[in-house]
This record gives sequence, C-alpha cells and structure tokens, in this order.
Amino acid sequence: MKKFVSMALAFVMIFGVVGSVPYTESPFTITAKASDDSYVASDSSYFMFEPDWNGEEGVWITGFNGGVSDVVIPSEYEGVPVIGIRDYAFSYSEITSVVIPDSVKSIGCCAFMECTQLTSAIVCGSVGEDAFFCCSALEDVTFLSGVESIGRGAFHGCYALSDVTFFSGLKVIGETAFESSAIKTLVFPDTLERIEYRAFDCNMELESITLPASVEYLDAEAFNCCDFLLYIFYMGTRSQWNAINGSEIIDHINPVEPGAWVGVHYGSATHTINGYECEIDATCTEDGERRKGCEYCSYTETEILPATGHKMNGWALARYSTCTTHGARENHCLNCDYYESEEVPLERHNFVGEVCDDCGIEMYEYSFDDVYGHADLKSFNGYETAVIPDEVNGYPVMDIVNDAFVDKEYLTTVKFGSNVRFLPTFEGCSSLQNIIVSADNETFVSIDGIVFSKDKTTICKYPTGRTNKSYIIPDCVTTIDEYAFSYSENLENIELHNNITEIGANAFSDCVNIVSMIIPDKVTVIGGSTLSGCTRLEEVVIGNGVKEIISYAFGDCKSLVSVKFGNGLERISNNAFNGCSALASIEIPYGTKEIGAYAFMNCTNLKSIVLPETITGMDYRAFYYSDISYIFYKGTAEQWDAIDFNPQTAKVHYETDYHVFEDNLCKYCTVKEFDYSWLGNEITIKKYNGKSDEITIPEVLIDKTVTAIGADVFASARVVVIPESVKSIKETAINTDAIIYCYENSYTHTFAEEYGFVYEFISVHSVSENAVVDYDEKLIESSAELCNDLSGIISTSSDYEFYVDGKPVTDSTGYYGTGSIVEIYDGDTLVDSYTMVVDGDTNGDSVCDALDAAQVAMVANGTRTIEGAYEIAGDSNDDKVVDINDYQAIVNQVVS
Repeated sequence: MKKFVSMALAFVMIFGVVGSVPYTESPFTITAKASDDSYVASDSSYFMFEPDWNGEEGVWITGFNGGVSDVVIPSEYEGVPVIGIRDYAFSYSEITSVVIPDSVKSIGCCAFMECTQLTSAIVCGSVGEDAFFCCSALEDVTFLSGVESIGRGAFHGCYALSDVTFFSGLKVIGETAFESSAIKTLVFPDTLERIEYRAFDCNMELESITLPASVEYLDAEAFNCCDFLLYIFYMGTRSQWNAINGSEIIDHINPVEPGAWVGVHYGSATHTINGYECEIDATCTEDGERRKGCEYCSYTETEILPATGHKMNGWALARYSTCTTHGARENHCLNCDYYESEEVPLERHNFVGEVCDDCGIEMYEYSFDDVYGHADLKSFNGYETAVIPDEVNGYPVMDIVNDAFVDKEYLTTVKFGSNVRFLPTFEGCSSLQNIIVSADNETFVSIDGIVFSKDKTTICKYPTGRTNKSYIIPDCVTTIDEYAFSYSENLENIELHNNITEIGANAFSDCVNIVSMIIPDKVTVIGGSTLSGCTRLEEVVIGNGVKEIISYAFGDCKSLVSVKFGNGLERISNNAFNGCSALASIEIPYGTKEIGAYAFMNCTNLKSIVLPETITGMDYRAFYYSDISYIFYKGTAEQWDAIDFNPQTAKVHYETDYHVFEDNLCKYCTVKEFDYSWLGNEITIKKYNGKSDEITIPEVLIDKTVTAIGADVFASARVVVIPESVKSIKETAINTDAIIYCYENSYTHTFAEEYGFVYEFISVHSVSENAVVDYDEKLIESSAELCNDLSGIISTSSDYEFYVDGKPVTDSTGYYGTGSIVEIYDGDTLVDSYTMVVDGDTNGDSVCDALDAAQVAMVANGTRTIEGAYEIAGDSNDDKVVDINDYQAIVNQVVS
C-alpha cells in the first residue's frame, strides 16, 4: 500500500551509537503513516483455495500458509462451501490439531502426511490413501458421520493413536488403514460393511472390538498380530459370524497372555459375568483377592482384599548401649516375623583421668616408632578438649594420624605440644573453634587459634567449626597449605591478597558455602582438588600467572557458572572441572596448549566452549557426558584438523569466538540471531542469541514484519535500535539501563517514556517533498525532477553507495526513467533495491510527453498492454486500471 506524506522519501541517520551509523534494514524511511490502515486476517487467509475441477459449486483447499498450530478449516470461502482437501495440502506442516467441517466431502492422498506435531483431529469426508500417514504424535481422532470410507494406509504409522471414535455413516475401512497404532478399544458403527486386508495389523494395544451385524466382509487378516485382542463383541448371530470368516480372524491372533483365549460374544456388547469363584486370603503385608470371570472369554474381574497390616507388640529393649557399643530396641508383629529396630545412642565415656571407668578405653591412643624414636597420635576418644603432650612414655609426640580427629563433632579446642610437626584435616569437626600450639613448637605458631608456619608465611589450618562468614588472609602469608581451609562449612568468602604465590591441594575443598574466589596473579599452579566439593561456588577469577590447573581442582562445583581465566594458562589437567553441572559456556584463553581427559566431564549444561588456536592437544574424552553443542575455534579448519579431536555432535565454528550471523542464521549451525514466533504476517521477537550489546532489530524477518518484542529478550543490551513497525513491547523486554533509539511519535517512543528509558530519536533528513516509497511493491514513485537528479540522495550520506541500472551514481545530473533499478550498497553488502516509477512515463525515457499519452490511449482501447512499473506509471489516478481517464490526465500534464 502507498503512503503519501510531505517528507516521504527519507534517509535514516542515527548519531551517537558507538560513533557510527548502525545497520538498518533500508536507508529509506517514512516519517508518517496513514492513521486508519489495518487488516485482520480471517480464518481463510491461512489456506490456499481453488475451484472444483468438475464444476461443482465449492472450493478445495490446496495448501496451508502456516501461522497457526490449531487449525479449524472454514466451511465456506467467499460464499461457496469448502468441499475438499487436495493431495499433500497440509503435509509436513507443524500443526497440532485440526477440525474438518462436515462440508468437506473428500480428503486427498497424503493430505496431512508426516504432520509430526499433530495430536488430535476431527475428520469429515472420505479419507484418502495415506492421508495421515506417519503423523507419529496423533493421539485421538473423531470421524464425523460424513466419513464413508477410510483409504489404504490412511493412518499407518500413527504409533501414538490410542483413541478413535466412529459415528454412523462409515462403510469401508481400507487395507492397512490403522496399521501399527496403539488403539485399545474399537466400537464400529452399525453402518460398517467392510474391513479390508490387515486394516488393524499389529495393533499390539488392542484389547476389545465391537462389530455390528451389518458387516458383510471381514478380511481374515484384518486383525493380524493383534495378540492382546481377547474380547470380540459381535452384534449378529453365530451363523452370521461364521459367514464372514470369523474363525479365520481368530486364527491370526496368537494371545500373549498365558492361558488366555479369544472369546466371541454374540448379540451382546458386554461380558456375561459369573459370581466370585477364586479367593486368596490377605496377610499382614500382602493383599488378598477374589475373582469372577466371563462365561464366553478369559476376561476376569478382580476385587482386592486389603492387607490386614502388622499388629505390633510395642517397643522392647533388645540390647543395652555402652560407651563403645550402640544399643538397640525392637518392635515385633504378633502375626508374622516382621519387626522394626531402632538404635539406642552410645553412652559417653566416663573418663577417670585419661581412662574410661566403664570400658577401659584410653582417651588418647598412640603408636610408637622404636626405629626413629617418636610417638604418633592414632585416635582421640574424648570430647570437647584435646591436649597433646610434648611426649608420651619418653617418646616425643610428632605426628597426628589424619583419622585421629575425624567426625569429632563435640571437639571445640585442640592443644598441641612442642614436638608436633604434621596436622590432621579435622574433617567433620563441626564445633572446632581453636587450635593452640605450644610456644616452644619449632614448626608451627598459633595466632588467635589459627595455625601458621613458624615464620608466618604459610597458613596451615583454620579451625573448621568457626562461625565467621569471612576471613582475610594476612599480608605476611605467601603460601596456603594443603587442607588449610578444608571442611570450613561456615565460610562464605576468603580474601586472598596479591602476595600469595602457592595454593596447596585441597586447600579449600568442601567449603560448601564459598560463593566466589579470586586466585592471585603470582600463583602458578592450582593444586589438585583445591576447590573440589565447593557446591555453592558460583564465580572464579583465575590470575594471569596460573599455568596449570591440576586434577579435580574444581571437581563437583555444581553451582559454578562463571570462570574467567588469566592469560598465562597452558594446561588444564584431567578431571579439572568434572561435575561442574551449572557451567553453560567457557572461554579458554590464548596460550593454552592442552586439555586433559575428562577435563569437563559431567558438565551437563555446558553448551559452548571457545578454544584458542594455540591448542595442540585435546584428549578425546575431554567432554564426556557433557552437552557441548558449539565449539568456537579461533584458528582455521586446517589447524583444527591437526588437533585430531572429534567433536561428535558439536558444531565447530572457525576463526570466531561466537556465532557468525548472516540473514538471522549462523553460517556454521542452526542458531538464529533472533528467535521468533509468528502469526499471519507478524513476527514477535522471543530471544536474542547474539553477543553484541548494541543491537539493531530488523523490520522484516522471513518476509514478515517485526511487530512485537517478548519478555527478557534484551536483558544485557546497552543500545537497542527499534524499527517503527514494532507495536508491542513487554515491560521486561529491555535492560533498564539501555539506550533506546526509536522514531519520534512511534509506539516505542511512548513505551520509552512510560517506563523511564533513556531514548534518542532516529534523525530523519528530507530529500524531496514530492516522493512516495511503496514498501510492499519495492517502488520509488517520484516527480521528474527527483528522477532526473539523484545527487540529493547521494549527498545525504557518504556511508552508502548508490547504483542505477548497475552503474554508480555521481553528483552529475542523470536521467532515470520508469523501470530503472535503484540499488543501495553498504560496502559490498546490498542494503536494498527499488524500481523507479515516473508518473506518466510509460516508455521509460524519464519524461512524460506525447509519446506516453499515445501509448496510454492504445492501452485504453485495448490495442496495447503495459505491465509492472510501466502500468503503475500510466495509472495516474491510482484506480488500478489504465483507461481513458489516465490518458486525459497525461495529456493535461503534457500541455501544462
């Protein structure tokens, strides 16, 4: 449709967006639109029609335009009935349901073939061969009374079809019509006459059928391999049944259930049930039952007799507890051997001195090394406080076995003597507040209950039960020892300063509440299992000095979503990120050479990874049990081949760190820059998959107009350029800090003001007052003056190049007539193209003169025809007809 305005032909100039002109769909725009233009599609707009071939009053549907998933076919079109659906009309479409009205008399061959999302159908008209072939999601079908026949293979391959309803009128069911369906029960109408060869072949769910006496022919293999079909209700007599090959039908059914047989009920649609015959008594735990059966078949009905339940005798002490042995109590059933038991807690040791008065166990258990002359603490059996002496029996106490303090939940304080040189991990010591070391100890020093090396450069052990949520490592520390903070469940933040050079294995393992971690630049290696089991860890920043990440460094960090690597990384070892199931994407820095086996195993949400061209070795098991879909490799295809890594189902993108979009689709995979839904000719943007924070929304996608933006689409955008076609924007669609570029007085302008967005107008500069842009027809209609001199367009912007009829346009005056092709390029990219129309110029010589008047006169009297742009040029009054009135208008223009 044409839009006539005073400043109609215009060029878009957008300033202030990263210092350049952002991409727009076309450099031309219209500053206003007709206020009352609208069009609402009726149901018929979704379909293509043609008249009946035999001259019958009515139309046939020949195709489907898409745009809706739940299809209701109209009963008439432009006043005449819709009487049929042609072959293949809806085949391969994405519809989910269809209702076919009773005006339809015939459904063609393969009309709905492989509509794999179709789940339900209401059908009228004779159903053609393979009409619904392989509609694999189809679950239920209702056949209206207008269905007289169902053709060969009509529903073959509808594996999910379980519910079928027939109304009176059906006469014939064709060969293999419902082969391999999942129907459980069939009740045929009393009009049915024939069921052809293998019509219901291999319906392995079919249990029961009801057949009318009207059936004249029943193929012997109509129900072949329906081996769960045990109940046939035939409304005729036994002699009628035999006349239609009843016994042969049964011969082709081989019941799967042991002892079952196919029973035929004559003149009845129900079972004839005897009284209860079999009864099984219930017990405490097992239900009983009683059963009754049908007189004519193996059908039975069962009634459950509920289990009686245990009759418990009450709790009784079965075993006393001691200070070393758990006790127990038990509760027994009076009717069977079932019983329940419950543990009775340990009694606490009754220490007298350092020996339990009840069981004789010692509070401290040691082992002695006669060769090296020292004692080791093997076990601590006490409770709140442990005091480790300098020596025992003349042996200096030097080592503490790791298990000595495991799961000592009451332990609050440990005091070590002067000779201790190795510390345990204190796993499970959830109450430990202080670790005190003798002032004479030459290996360790205790400061505020935390253990450091004697020179205070290494932090050795932080008490695992402290309730502090944060800890700042002192500036004097350069090394974090193995297990230094492990099992400290209350810590949420540990601050590491820039002087730290070494972090030991398991240093922060199982600190289950740590949320983030920054590894300093001077650290060169992240040790094995350093942060393993930190299940709430979300973000890690790795310093530039880290060259290697050792095995399981981040194992089972299930909440980890962000890893920022430094630029010094060279190797990621085996299992380094195994089990990081929240990690969705990761970028490996330039300089990294190796990725080991299982490095990202069980990263079940990992969709994409960016790899540098420096990678020389990557174990083929690096991403086992992960969900990698996209690999962005910054090297060439040849370099990638040299790595010899099979990405399996992942798509490899070369020389890029993200998707490369062309016409809304990535050139390497199927990801769209803008995900969308559509209805009719209108597009709604649902998701933005690009990486840029400066986004220009296209006005057109898949030849349809972008009119709406859904929720949370541009949540991280900094700049969004929105076309004038957009008429609906969800409140949360755009990041509140973003700048919106929009057209003045547009819907987006109103939206931006209403929700408080910062916005700027897309500037529009006039080129001519006498021009029309017809976007539908891709035409420029203008006065002769504009056509004769396009330098005005050129002077509007130096960013675009203009060509007319394949030749570059210069500042010199040129003469361009009707039919000339105007093309606008941005570099090598064709931005848009239009066909020139000069009012009255019907021969393309750029002027309106007597020659054009003569030509229009010939068209008006039927001796000549003109088409396309020339016809539009001759239609001076825009009434869609070139006639005598247009001739007079052109004569008036020539004379004036």
